[in-house]
Amino acid sequence: MKTCPGCKACIAGKIPDFADDDEEEAFWDVHSPSQFPLRTAQGRLRGRPPLLQRKQRITLMLNPELKKRLVELAEQRGIGYQTLIQKFLFERVAQETPSD
Repeated sequence: MKTCPGCKACIAGKIPDFADDDEEEAFWDVHSPSQFPLRTAQGRLRGRPPLLQRKQRITLMLNPELKKRLVELAEQRGIGYQTLIQKFLFERVAQETPSD
């Protein structure tokens, strides 16, 4: 992912309105959703949703090269690498679990 040199959106911390899909795609080619924290109508940062607080923390040892590749994939998708790992785990468990 390319990096933004400090555009108006980054300075304002607000995702702009896009004229079309091409403009939006060009914007996200150089930005990450993590650059734009969610805010309430009053302008305050919103805390974690209750669903995320109910997750259970685990420790997982990863090969450094695998972690590097996961981080790169996650950056391409604009998400955190731990979120990507969880997504991969959900998908694999769904494949391995017999459907009713």
